[in-house]
Amino acid sequence: MAKRKKAADETPSLLDITAKLRSGACVPALREAVKSWKAGGRKGITDTTRILLNYWFEASHKTRTGRPFKYYDFQREAIETLIYVWEVEKIRTRKALCPKRKGSAPPARRRLCPLLHQNGNRQRQNQGDGPGGRVAVL
Repeated sequence: MAKRKKAADETPSLLDITAKLRSGACVPALREAVKSWKAGGRKGITDTTRILLNYWFEASHKTRTGRPFKYYDFQREAIETLIYVWEVEKIRTRKALCPKRKGSAPPARRRLCPLLHQNGNRQRQNQGDGPGGRVAVL
């Protein structure tokens, strides 16, 4: 009996690494917080930051050849997340962003890292060998 061939959508891609990717425990909550912040008019940022965001993402830009230029969505998301964490939440270290123990951070940090604060003894999954550990995928 002849073997049935797999359909193109059933064959796993050798380049598909999505099953191997992990993100930090606080990443989903951080993404939601940034989304709410953007929907609320980006309150809590400096005038300079507001001007820069408008220039980068709202103004039209052209390359040297005259073609339109636009940042990729993931670039915009990364910049907006960094601004939110630094200016709105006033978080200055990765350790302060996702503390290990329950109750060791102010309520704003507990809101961003709910999974880590449910169990005070839980070890971080992305802990690296070096003093800073690995950076989480945002």
